[in-house]
Amino acid sequence: MMRLCVTTTAIPSRQANVSTAIPSGSSINLSGTGSRLSKVPSEIKIAVGPWKRVEPLGEHHDKTAFSCGQVAIDHWLHDEALNQQRQGNISVWVCVDEQDRLCAFFASRVHVLSVPTSLSSTRRKHWGVNERGFAPAFMIAKLGLDRALQGRGYGKVLLHEALRKCVEAADRAACKLIVVDALDDRLVSFYENQGFVPIEGRRLILSVKAVRKSLRPLA
Repeated sequence: MMRLCVTTTAIPSRQANVSTAIPSGSSINLSGTGSRLSKVPSEIKIAVGPWKRVEPLGEHHDKTAFSCGQVAIDHWLHDEALNQQRQGNISVWVCVDEQDRLCAFFASRVHVLSVPTSLSSTRRKHWGVNERGFAPAFMIAKLGLDRALQGRGYGKVLLHEALRKCVEAADRAACKLIVVDALDDRLVSFYENQGFVPIEGRRLILSVKAVRKSLRPLA
């Protein structure tokens, strides 16, 4: 079983390259027929996670007991996440249960996407690419699910939460794209199955419009 722990592209100050890993069997099906960027199921039916609420990471959250099984990700959450959020480099959200225990977390940031020159003019317009070949996007930078909850399908709920926050931010910031960097080729295939489109190497994107149409309010 692959652990649900993820990391992303460079964030200023003490950052490493990041990539996104989601365990098999823990996915949101955003794919459809034809163009994956625009044709998705009319509604994503997703189970509710074991957490009670999703909120910004704060001083009061006890991070010490959380472990997703990846030392680097656990270290980042325990020692760097709050400081990075204070500096405005990234937004960190935590999922907590009724006892205020931290069950999972995800982090996202604004990203300037460099689009390959081979991209068609039609798609460039659709993605909001400017004349210099850049487009604003949101990157799902980090995801972590506590080891005690792994293997139960909660990874797809966590991804759902992260996508929802990206859409909410896009409504205010006029971004059209969501970006992930896959750790390996198998995960590239996983994200393609979720509707993400590979653009270069292991980088994939999904349109905010597609996610907005598909996500329904959580029960």
